[in-house]
Amino acid sequence: MALLDPPGSSISDLLLARARPNTRLVHSFGLQNTFVSADIVVRKQFITRAREVLRQHTRNFAAFPEVVRDVVAGSALRLGSPSRRPSIPFAVFIQVVTLRVVVGSLLGGDIPEDNDEGTVFVVGAINDLWALSKKHGAAPPPSALLDSVNTYLRTWIPERYERPLDFVIPAYETMWRVVAVTVARAVHDRGACAAFSAFLESPREDQFVRFEDARPQQPSVEAFICEVLRLHPPSGRLARAAPPRVGVLWAPVTTHVANIEALHQDTAIWGSDAGVFDPMRFHGSRLSYGQKHAFMPFSYGPLRCVAFKEAPRFAAIVAAAVLEIVSAPDARYRLVCGERIGRREGWEGWSIEVRD
Repeated sequence: MALLDPPGSSISDLLLARARPNTRLVHSFGLQNTFVSADIVVRKQFITRAREVLRQHTRNFAAFPEVVRDVVAGSALRLGSPSRRPSIPFAVFIQVVTLRVVVGSLLGGDIPEDNDEGTVFVVGAINDLWALSKKHGAAPPPSALLDSVNTYLRTWIPERYERPLDFVIPAYETMWRVVAVTVARAVHDRGACAAFSAFLESPREDQFVRFEDARPQQPSVEAFICEVLRLHPPSGRLARAAPPRVGVLWAPVTTHVANIEALHQDTAIWGSDAGVFDPMRFHGSRLSYGQKHAFMPFSYGPLRCVAFKEAPRFAAIVAAAVLEIVSAPDARYRLVCGERIGRREGWEGWSIEVRD
């Protein structure tokens, strides 16, 4: 906590500490948003735009499930057409669905249904650019790759988003992984599938937080998503630059890391079963004060993600729509599970198979 919100630090200090380690995202994606800038004006402009998007999304949330259902069903039908391929790589499918929902429902854009080839290219290119950004000392990414991504996005997204990746990356890049893990964790859990299905049918707050009292007691959708975020935080390590030493102009920038993943699995906080996936730990009767305050998947302090409230509900609806097409006994699609649950990478062996 002290690293993410040091006592006595101003917003300018916090922005600078976050921006310095994120310069790699400037090189790879050409970002100029608040995640890579120490400029307070840039932050205010980004936050204002993001809140406008979230307010509009909230106003239209009752209609959101049907929009997502159409995206999921259409993407599965086109990507998994028997004439094209018998199965769809799971990660690619979740990425395509998430990008389409982000562009269409959040940013007010439109990806034509017949542009799956372009959508698959963009999600693959974002993966490649992100991987390149992680390699220290690597050569700059191919400019043609980034140019192609921006060309597609500017075709799909309204012109008011002059730099579409500034908004696509924060919304899409972490969201698709939360959705993927949620589906992977819930698909063989009948109680979880029932809870997600109920929320998809009735996306109200009371349905989101409801625990079923049947025996065994079933967790709420909120608790399930929280446990996904605890055990699989989309940003497991948050880098911050230490302030330069006073009077030492030549001193190199020192970067420290807040290990959110380790915090979320600390047995001193979460108990001996901290590494076990158990959504019921978020029931009010079990969640302790210390655990509540050690749970920080959206960072901590003044720079906490502006969508910390909306993002879990967004992910839950997208995951529920995917579960709907793969979990029913007579479903046309079947989720083939790999040996382990991936992160950005590591989804080998996972696919969505088209049944005959």
